[in-house]
Amino acid sequence: MLNSFVIFDTKPLGVELSALGIRMAWACHEKGFDVKLVFSEEGVWCATKKSGYHAAMIQKLLDADAPLYCRKKCLELRGIDEKDIIEGIEIIEEDEITDLCLDAETINHF
Repeated sequence: MLNSFVIFDTKPLGVELSALGIRMAWACHEKGFDVKLVFSEEGVWCATKKSGYHAAMIQKLLDADAPLYCRKKCLELRGIDEKDIIEGIEIIEEDEITDLCLDAETINHF
């Protein structure tokens, strides 16, 4: 049985697939799986401070001590300042992404 996941959320805020990535991370975390959620590409917009469904689910994950990450390079390419990211989401470099993927049994992309 698989027990460690990296989930990449790459769709922008407002796109159903981005919500599905967050919901999958929540479901896996709640069932005791080792899951890491990474906001990447256009998905970094989901990690910005705002209200609504995405933010509520992200906050639930953070409150449950789930590890959430945001790719620094993706933020920079979109002109998003790190201070605009929800508190508790860790900003990581590209080499850290590789380590997360190598340590996981499965990688999912939304």
